[in-house]
Amino acid sequence: KNGVEREMREALDAAPGEGGGKALVIDGMALAIAKQHFVTEFVRLCEACNVVICARCAPVQKAELVNLVMVHMHKICLAVGDGGNDVPMIGTAHVGVGIMGNEGMQAARASDFAIGEFRLLLRLIAVHGRYSSLRSSELIKYSFYKNLCFATPQIVFSFYSLFTGQSIANSWVGLSYNVFCTGMPALILAIFEKDLSEELIYRYPEAYSTPERRNPLTGASLVYAEFVGFSQGTLITLFLLYSMDHLYDASEPGRLASPGIDIIGMAWPQIVVVSVLGSLCLRTRTFNWVVWFFIIGSILATYLVIIVLDDLFCPDPVEPVVSCGVSITPTITGLRPWLLLFVSVVAALLPEGVWHYFERNYFPSEWMKVQVVEKQKGLEVLRTRFQ
Repeated sequence: KNGVEREMREALDAAPGEGGGKALVIDGMALAIAKQHFVTEFVRLCEACNVVICARCAPVQKAELVNLVMVHMHKICLAVGDGGNDVPMIGTAHVGVGIMGNEGMQAARASDFAIGEFRLLLRLIAVHGRYSSLRSSELIKYSFYKNLCFATPQIVFSFYSLFTGQSIANSWVGLSYNVFCTGMPALILAIFEKDLSEELIYRYPEAYSTPERRNPLTGASLVYAEFVGFSQGTLITLFLLYSMDHLYDASEPGRLASPGIDIIGMAWPQIVVVSVLGSLCLRTRTFNWVVWFFIIGSILATYLVIIVLDDLFCPDPVEPVVSCGVSITPTITGLRPWLLLFVSVVAALLPEGVWHYFERNYFPSEWMKVQVVEKQKGLEVLRTRFQ
């Protein structure tokens, strides 16, 4: 005990004055004494070192050391092991990684992630960890946004209808919104989204340490997503309600004198879906044929759903439509409905687009700077080749 205390105090006195990297080597017996009698000094010494090597430790001591770091240093701990004696340590850490090797599969079975070789740990943390954090957070924020953008028009319409309880659209439109119209693009966002390529992540590791990448799902980011959804839903509804009278053409045979709730209810989901998918295009950094396929397919599915619902509920006495085609035809024929769609979508997406422009040009994140640097390098390479 006295020897451990003396050596620990000497190391603490020498550590601040030494330059370069420092390492601590301690065996199992000394670790047990330090943990029992000198916890504070041992933690301070570990914080002053770049590497701590514990030799000849029992499996329970490995777990206790991980727990010591978690409790006293308040760090997120990742434990890596390849044998049965590493199972307690892997189970104690926040993230356990097991290596499938000659010592069996016990560590792999007890871990959160299993890899075949130790060299794959860098790819697991830097690439898959980064992408998983980005994709899951973007999916959650986008889900909040698109659902609030869909629900807000009903709130705004309640003021317009004097709180009669009248819905702005058929109830089946709401059921189809997340299933056929916006569900798959959100899922594709969670599968293919990348802010940087794997090569750039390895080349610029400092981009991994930025606050928005360490914790991309913050309360402020959720509030921002909800605010964007609420504001866009409000703008869409106001444009629709106050522009329909001017854009609606009642001169054609069979048309009503003014647009009714059925026509408004058929025009509204078109504008909302196109706006939500347009916002997805502003948010995503990865475009490929799969992304475009589901974005365009979702827009076509929206019109298919509207046409089917219009024909399906024509004879329904509960939610009657004046005659088949009266509610859908005015929203897809002629120039005026498409002008309303274009103006409403532009008005809804313009504030978000302006914010993205200013963020990228005046308040860029580290990954944005990396993209700009690599783009400039690529342009210089092209200029050199063609000179």
